[in-house]
Order: sequence, then structure tokens, then C-alpha cells
Amino acid sequence: MKLYINLSNLINVSFVTGIQRVVLEVVSRMIRQNYEVVLFAYDDRTQRFCVLNNEKFLTYYLNKQGAISGIIKANEALDLADIESWAVYFDCDAVWNNVVSNTEIYSRLKKYGIRIVTYVYDIVPVLYPQFSYSGTVFNFLRYISAVLMYSDLIMVSTEASKDDILNIGKRLGLENLNIEIVPLAGDFRKNESKTIESVRPETIRTVKNSSPYILCVGTIEPRKNYRLILEAFDKGFAEIGMSLIILGRTGWESDDIVERIQKHPKLGKTLFLIQDSNDSELTYYYKNAFALGLPSFYEGFGLPVIEALNIGTPVISSDVDVLREVGQGYAVYFENNNPDSFLTKVKYLIANPEEYSKIKTRISSFKSTSWDEVVDNINKKLSSLDKNFSPSPKISTDQVFLLTNREENALNAIEFIETLMVFINKIVITCPQHTKSKILENYQGQLKLVFLTDEFLLGGRQLPKDHQTRNFYLRALAVEHLEIQEYFIMYDDDYRPLIPVREAFFITENRINAHYYYDLELWKGDPYQKTSFDKGAKKTFSLLNSLSYPTLSYASHMPQLICKSIWQKMIEAIPDITDCGCDEWSMFFNYGIKNYPHMFNRVKYKTLSWPGKPSDWENYVEPDEYVFENFYNGFYKRDGIFSGLSEKITESYLEETPKKIGIQSQLKLEYDKAKEVRNTYEKFYQETDKEFPGFAVKLDRNGTGTFIHPKYIILKQTDKNAQNSLALKISVSFIAENNFVKSLSASLFCGLVDNSDSRIFWQDTYSVDFSDPDNIAQLIVFSPNYNLNCSLRLGFKSVNPKAKLFCTVPLYLV
Repeated sequence: MKLYINLSNLINVSFVTGIQRVVLEVVSRMIRQNYEVVLFAYDDRTQRFCVLNNEKFLTYYLNKQGAISGIIKANEALDLADIESWAVYFDCDAVWNNVVSNTEIYSRLKKYGIRIVTYVYDIVPVLYPQFSYSGTVFNFLRYISAVLMYSDLIMVSTEASKDDILNIGKRLGLENLNIEIVPLAGDFRKNESKTIESVRPETIRTVKNSSPYILCVGTIEPRKNYRLILEAFDKGFAEIGMSLIILGRTGWESDDIVERIQKHPKLGKTLFLIQDSNDSELTYYYKNAFALGLPSFYEGFGLPVIEALNIGTPVISSDVDVLREVGQGYAVYFENNNPDSFLTKVKYLIANPEEYSKIKTRISSFKSTSWDEVVDNINKKLSSLDKNFSPSPKISTDQVFLLTNREENALNAIEFIETLMVFINKIVITCPQHTKSKILENYQGQLKLVFLTDEFLLGGRQLPKDHQTRNFYLRALAVEHLEIQEYFIMYDDDYRPLIPVREAFFITENRINAHYYYDLELWKGDPYQKTSFDKGAKKTFSLLNSLSYPTLSYASHMPQLICKSIWQKMIEAIPDITDCGCDEWSMFFNYGIKNYPHMFNRVKYKTLSWPGKPSDWENYVEPDEYVFENFYNGFYKRDGIFSGLSEKITESYLEETPKKIGIQSQLKLEYDKAKEVRNTYEKFYQETDKEFPGFAVKLDRNGTGTFIHPKYIILKQTDKNAQNSLALKISVSFIAENNFVKSLSASLFCGLVDNSDSRIFWQDTYSVDFSDPDNIAQLIVFSPNYNLNCSLRLGFKSVNPKAKLFCTVPLYLV
């Protein structure tokens, strides 16, 4: 199992205590035991996540050699999207105050289908906010909310902590939290001679001069209740000859306690404050203490209890559930709101040496969990996430499943498959009966063609009218037949290989490569009128999100490998999935990655002409190579971008692939330049005019209204020889009272007008769909290739003659 661990907190704090010590014990062992661990942290300088060097991490933190800056691989950034779908994101650091919140990280990881495991040490800021800084409370509430909402597994150290989290979850309506108990250890750096640091002479003098003494270990903060210990010290430690050593750094809201200690008349005599001890000295203090005093109001685990008992030192502990659980009956307990209760326990042990000796003898049988056992336990819990996974036999296929109703497109697709995907021996085709006849009449190739016609599959049932629903419905019926193998390549008739494609393209390390291209939540679709594809994407996101599944879009307009068994399990698991208009590609891969992560590699799509034009939508991810083309017939017509190039298999077809990629790359470059100019204009307008340069049509109940528009638009002068080198994107939203505007039928039109003679140089008209509340019309206006200034002319017209509006906006070319 591959683990990704975010150590942004550890490498950015100047101390190593508490949680940081636990993180070091766990992570160092995982590295040394050859776990596949990727450590990373947020780098403030580059403002990105950077991978850490595992060996230098160990050298710096365990051997105290090197510099912390040397741990970071500055040239190796980590993009969360690149984390493998079968890996696990393991959060075991104190992450709630990190620059990049776990809410942001977890929500992104869930879109990708990555499993999240979180070790929660305690929920003090939730249960006892009075013991935490207000900023910490706010950040922690956000942190624990993300943990409860997104974590596939939560680990805690005690039953008490598990109950606390379950109770919080129940109050929030989260009943099915997966929580496992993984007790922590207390043998920090035990038997690791290379890392043992020497005990300084001043430490030895302090111990010698203060014996016997009560030792208190932990950050000085309100929750630790040091005030009670100091009151007990003042009330009676002197009369029994007892000293007090407090070992801990200064924490939140502790100035008064620290000042009280520093000004105490017994400081340096029988009262000591130690804030810079190393691990060897900590062990030395434990070993020579009369007892550990732990007065805390609340602990997530209470590591000092384990550390003291491991060494054989008696423990006088606050009587709270967690510390009783951790103490396992070996500790002595007192009331944490009563200094006399603590003092009584200390006096009793001093006055009864036989009883004290019995406690020491009983403690000698105490056996805590070791850190090696902790890591083994963590590994077992992590492995439980793979309970649905059984190693797959070798994944292989020689079959394509093609869905079509167009004989010419189908014949072209078959020819491309036969020529450029030579590992394919069989094509199963689902199409209408008349399309089958045409294909058989005209096909001259050698592939085995098997037909599952629409009429055969439907058996008299009605074919859904909606395009998206129809596709999913027919595919689901076809996959049930024996003609479909366990692994097959799902294909549409407008896919074209650009280069020879081997079976290995679809499979990496015996996993299916799942090619994604977008985030369904962000998909806007056709800005003028929502298509069946757009509506299907919206439905797919809603369904996946309701099931807590990842939400990437895999409708990447390229062939993809499908596992029949997983497909069938999906159909069984999600009622009516084939009838609700969802996208079958996205449903399959998100379902598969959620339930069988080891079967899939999530990778970027590799489709040319998806989008057809760069201005169609902003890419969510950019392909790093192109293997398939999303075929648009219009691109090959006289005025198309691929005019003159081959749209069918010819001797020159493969030679033309770089030309196609170059044409699309140039269009993308021009669009990016245009976008940069547009962004510059919008920023300038906002800074100068204190508003965003947007367009809106505002209508009243009678259908009359006004155009709201910016005073001017600035465009950059283009090269006379450049075509479509600069694009202005205008979003026009429609505002109306009580949504009455939905009943209107309207059109939006625009053109460029020469200021001297009002001649229209370019124009277009778009129908406006009011049925979708999210509808936004977007007009793409390309800058003119001449030096004349002109204006943008916009018009809005509905069936109501009163709703006929115009506006003219000056365009300035610079």
C-alpha cells in the first residue's frame, strides 16, 4: 500500500513534543520497514506542496544532522491530482492550523477517489473550547468537520476518544463513522543507541538536588491544570521534603502560570521549570522521579502515563476516563479540581513506603504497546480498507464494444480499429437493424463482427428518447450478454486513433487506466442551450455526490477499458441507474475507483479536439499527449480547421497527426493570449471603475427592461495576418422578478459595428434557454484584423415586443 503523509506542521514548528514525537516514531518506522511512503509538505516560498527526501528526513530528525531546508525536494512538486487512486492519504500530523486546510485537501482528494485515513489524537477544542485559543477552536472545528465528512477511516488511541467522536458524529447526523482504536506507545527512541543524546551535567545536578520530586510533563496550558499542582506544592510539599519539577514548553494562555513559577521563592531550590530537555534527559527525569503528577482536565491519550509506567515510575493521575483507560489499573487517581486530593495521595505514599514499594512492584509487570506494534496495528487497519479487493488475474482484452446508429461513422470507426489497434480481433456492435444491414453490406475487413441490435436487446420495450439515457440503457442491456467478455473496450463511432495503439495503452501494472477530463461539479456545458450530455453530467454529479463517490468526469470522448464484473456490480448496487439519464462512463469509473481502487489508475485523458475549440470551455486538465481524436466532420470541410487533411485512413494519415496537433496547439496558444488580454482588461476596469465589466438583461413583469453593460471594452491590436487571435468572452445573465422570464422565448445577437458608417462586420444570433436556472449565454467575439475602432452591438429580443433591447459598447484597440 502506498501512503502519502502531509508533514507541513512538523517541519514548520520549532519544537518536537507531543504529537510531533508520535509522528516521528510512526513515520520513521514506516520508512525503515520499507513501507511505500511519500512525505510532503507545503512550501511557503513556492506556495505548493513539495515532496520530502525520506532519508534526509530521518537524518535530520533522528540524527540531528543537516538542515531542514535540505529535506525538501524543491524541484519535485506534488499535485494532489497525481496521487494514485489506489493509494491512501494518511493524516497523522497536527494539521488543523496548516496554511492549506484539510477541508480543501480532503474535498479535492474525494473528487479523485483517493481514500483518506486520519489519526485523531483528541477533540479538546470541541469538548472544552475554554481550554483552547479561539483561533485554534475555529480551525479545529473546520478540521474535525472535514474528518467526519470525508475520512474513510478514523484512528484514535482510546475507547474514550472513540466515544467522544461518535457522539459528535451522532449529533451531526453521521451515524456510520468507521473508527478504529490504535493505542499509542511510550517507548520513545527505545534501544536506538545511535540517536541517544547525553544527559547534561546540569540535569544530573537538578535531579540530585531535588530528590524526592514529583515530575510533571507536558505543555504549560490551561488544559494541563498546572495551577492545581502549584497550589498543592505551596500547601504541603515543603513539610514532606518533596520537590516539584515541571518539564514543558510555554503554551497558550500560560503567561500567568509561567510568571508565577519564575517569581516563586522556591524556584531553583525545590521548584524547577525545564523547557529544553532532550529525549535522554526526559527518560532520566522519569527514572529518578518519586512519581509522575498528571492533573489534566482532559487528555486524548496521556502519553506521560505510558512513559512513566514503562520506566517503572508511579503515576498520580487526574481521575478522567481516558487516563483510567490508559493507566490500566496501575495509576493512583485524584480529583482534578481539588489540590488537597492530590496532596493527600502524595503524603500517603511518602508516609507508607511499603505501599509505595508494592505499587512499584506491580508496575514492573506493566507492558505497554511498543512503537513497532503501533505501526503494525496501523498497517492492519489500513489493510482493512482493501477488504473489497481481491487481486485480479491478468487483465487483457481483444474486444471492442461499439455503440452506433450511423453506418458511415461505424464503418470508418471499424476501419480505424482494424488498422491502428491490431490487438483487437472482435467487435461487438449495438445498432439498429437497418444499420447492421448497411455495415454488413459494405464491410470488407477481417475482424469478427458480432451484432446485438437495438431491436434484439429491447425485446419490444420502448427505447428512451433522451440521448444520454438511451446510450446507458442500451449498453447495460448489451453487457449482460455472453458475447461481451470480462474486459472490453467501450467505443463510440466518432473516436479515431491518431497513432498505432497497443493493448498496453489501456493497462498499467495490471490496472485499468481510467482517463478523466473534468470535474462534474464544475461542468457548465453548452452556454446557449443545455444538451442531453450537459444535463446528464449534472444528474451524474448529483447521484455520485449523494453516494459519497468521487465526481470526476470520464466521458473523455476516447475509448476506455471496462471490467464487466464491476459494471454488473454497479448496476446491482445503484437502483434505476440505467434510466435516470446519467453518464455511463463517469458512473462506471467513479464507482469502480470507490469500491475497487486497486483495479484502476486515474490518468489524464488523451483526446484531441475535446473541446473542439479552445474557447468552448476552460480545460480542467490539459492532456500531456494525444492518442485519440474526437472526430468533428465539420473540421474537415472547406472552411474547417483541418481542411485538406485526411478524415479517413490513407497512406498519409499518420503523417498528418502532428499537423492536427499543431493546429489545435496554435488555436490554444491564441486563445490563451486572448484570455490574458481579457483578464488584463477586466482587472483594469475593476480598479478604475470599481465594478466588474459584465453584461445583464434586466426585465420587469411586463417584459420591458434595460441592458446593463460596461462603458467600454479594451482589446489588444492584433496582427493583420492573424486569424481569430484574440477572443472576448461575454457572459450575459438574465435577471427577472419571480422567474417570469422563463416563460419567454428570446434571442441574443451581437455584431461589430464600424463607428464611421455603422456597417456590421461580424454578427451571430443565439436562442436563449430559460428552462435552466443556471443558464448563462456566452458570446465569443474575435477582435477585428484592422486598425479601425469599432463598437460591439448587442441586442435582446423576445416574443414580447416590449422586451427588445439594444446596447452599443465602444471597443478600443491598443
